[in-house]
Amino acid sequence: MDKSRINRVVVKEFDRLAYLTPLEMDVLTTRAAGKSQIWQSQNLHVSQATITRVVRRLQQKYDAVKGYSATLPDDLVTSYLTTN
Repeated sequence: MDKSRINRVVVKEFDRLAYLTPLEMDVLTTRAAGKSQIWQSQNLHVSQATITRVVRRLQQKYDAVKGYSATLPDDLVTSYLTTN
């Protein structure tokens, strides 16, 4: 997948529609920057299980809001967040 598909515009629109928590935003933006779950857990000071849970919650939120915006691609979070 082309990593350029996730950008500030997409993140901002997703946050606007889904009301992301600070941890969800951190996970989303660090994953967009290419960081792994191990890196995220160490640098965000949470367990890998928490990162996995946040990613799952992001997928659910994304699926719930993607139909309300022309800016959000259909498959972004599902294919992008689970690659690392």
